[in-house]
Amino acid sequence: MKKKRKSKFWFIVIALILLYSGYISVSLKGLLDSKKEQHADLENKITLQKKQGADLEKQMKNVNSDEYIEKMAREELGMVKKNERVYIDVNR
Repeated sequence: MKKKRKSKFWFIVIALILLYSGYISVSLKGLLDSKKEQHADLENKITLQKKQGADLEKQMKNVNSDEYIEKMAREELGMVKKNERVYIDVNR
């Protein structure tokens, strides 16, 4: 009788350990999936930041060019060249 009781006890202990291990595995799988998603988002942000950095470097190279200075003077300051006529659209 004692042997049967001992084997039942160990069966229950092992079953509880297996259930707990399964629970932990499922929990960790969910956490791993979440971290993978965060990693992918961060990779996308890094790619976007690198692209923006490259665009800014390109813009920095062009900032001293005559074309860029003229464009900014026209757009931002409303300047015009000598003897140039400016037409204003009153319908806007």
